[in-house]
Amino acid sequence: MQEILKVTDVNFERSDFSLNNISFKLYSGDIVGLIGENGAGKTTLFNVIFKNLEPSNGEISFWGDQHTKTDKSEMAIILDKNHFNASFTAIDINSIFSKVFNNWNKELFFSYIKEFDLPKDKKINDYSHGMKVKLNFAYAFFRKPKLLLLDEATNGLDPVFRDTLLSYISDFSKETGCAVFIP
Repeated sequence: MQEILKVTDVNFERSDFSLNNISFKLYSGDIVGLIGENGAGKTTLFNVIFKNLEPSNGEISFWGDQHTKTDKSEMAIILDKNHFNASFTAIDINSIFSKVFNNWNKELFFSYIKEFDLPKDKKINDYSHGMKVKLNFAYAFFRKPKLLLLDEATNGLDPVFRDTLLSYISDFSKETGCAVFIP
């Protein structure tokens, strides 16, 4: 199995909070959830891994490369909020991101849009919260990342689709070898 993520003795400190000596590894196909109370540091660790926060010491590597050299295009992150421009449609997302990513596959992107029953010509602003979450997953799955980071990503989904989505995540990880980290 390929090592996807290695966190070694990572510490993070701010005036009112600290993470101490965090170490673990994720391999291709792993799905790992981090359990803890609110305020325990799950999202902080997530942000350290995704380079939004700098650890005070320790080392993070992705597929053998140092944290500073990692290409984020090999990762996908899904938060509890949608970060696409609210005036965009799925058609707009396709048009814009097909120019950003060399490996953009229009047919695959729209197959996820169809699979998740999302209108491709409706503005994201007019989507329900659950539809926005589905759009985030369609976009992430389509990109076939090596590492998928999910931070409260299923908030706002109805229980039936949440179960369906968990099956999608499991199948996606098995089929692509993507490691999934859920803090």
